[in-house]
Amino acid sequence: MMGHGTRADRPKRRTFTGEYKANLLAEYEAADRGERGAILRREGLYFSHIVEWRKAADAGARSGLPRPSGTAETARSSSYGPG
Repeated sequence: MMGHGTRADRPKRRTFTGEYKANLLAEYEAADRGERGAILRREGLYFSHIVEWRKAADAGARSGLPRPSGTAETARSSSYGPG
């Protein structure tokens, strides 16, 4: 019988913390064009991750993705919880 299997058989989708996203986005932005692909390969990411995280940072979605260039002062002035 060809069953669909259980959900446990499927690979789990990775989740990333806001800190990880901000740090990686900052590293990616600071890297030379030739190094950017190596960063994505090292982390097992796609360019679409960078695009989405950049959009979130630009939109000011600080609860899930703090701006990589943000300072402690801007983090404290955020209206999204304690900074």
